[in-house]
Amino acid sequence: MNEHPKTEIEELFSASLDGELTQRQETELKRLLQNDPQMVEQLAALRRQRELLCALPVETAPPSLAEDVRAQLERKLILENSPQTQSLWSRAALLRRRFVAAAAMLLLPLGLLGIVVYHIVTPASDTPTGPTTAQGLLEGDLFQTPLPPEITTFAAALPFDGILTLTTQRPLPADQLIKKQIFVKAMENRTIRHQTPDVIRFEIECAPERMADFIASLSPLWAQLTDSRLTLRDTDAAERTTTIPHILPDQIQRLVLYTDKTPMLSAARQYASGNAPLRQETDQAPLPLIPEDLVIPQPFLAWPEQETPQQPTDNAPTVRLTIELRQAE
Repeated sequence: MNEHPKTEIEELFSASLDGELTQRQETELKRLLQNDPQMVEQLAALRRQRELLCALPVETAPPSLAEDVRAQLERKLILENSPQTQSLWSRAALLRRRFVAAAAMLLLPLGLLGIVVYHIVTPASDTPTGPTTAQGLLEGDLFQTPLPPEITTFAAALPFDGILTLTTQRPLPADQLIKKQIFVKAMENRTIRHQTPDVIRFEIECAPERMADFIASLSPLWAQLTDSRLTLRDTDAAERTTTIPHILPDQIQRLVLYTDKTPMLSAARQYASGNAPLRQETDQAPLPLIPEDLVIPQPFLAWPEQETPQQPTDNAPTVRLTIELRQAE
């Protein structure tokens, strides 16, 4: 096929897309399409390209458009008697259509690809997703949120920084009770929870009064314990510690509220020397499968409403307590 008939076929395609076919041209185009499946595919591709172009947004015409069109019409009227000029104009129009169609086929997929890549690489928002729920608290995801910036630095002005180790034969009910009280006291944003096969750990940092109130709410837990131990870390020397065996909740409350290290350590040594074991191992009957004093966590719907804590003031002092739940041997 030489260039002349190829150009005529392309002109037939262009006229078909523009709806400008004469009856003779329409008959000729049907004959060509019936005898050449490749032409059918070419015409279908051109129609798809035209649909893509028609789907592009419409831009406002520039103010000088009317003058430009008028100048082009005048030039066309001057040169309309030249057959060579008419042929050149037809070829130029066809080239422009080819260029526009090729540009649309290239730019549209690139735009779609850019949108997909943008959604993939855009980082997730750090904004909290919603209010705290009791079920989310029990599932443990609310304890994995890092502490807010204002409480991540330990205040050295207060001496209390301890590890409370609680040993029980049933750590799961104890874990549920601690999580329930964290929710009720609205302390989930000040708590980080970790769980391993050997230990369940809660890292809590808050104001002394809130910590004392939270420890008081855990008093029923001591009925399930076989042992409790508090290790105080010295804020001046990390290698120095004071361990209080068989610690009781009211003793922890008093230690938390101390604002001076010296009297706090003095009280801790008194507790360490005077505390009796929580359970005597000799002459003691084995524990029943379900102890009568076992505290069973209530269902989600039976939980009390969450308290509204006071907003901490700027540079408010904080204390830190790590609670470790361990399985009794």
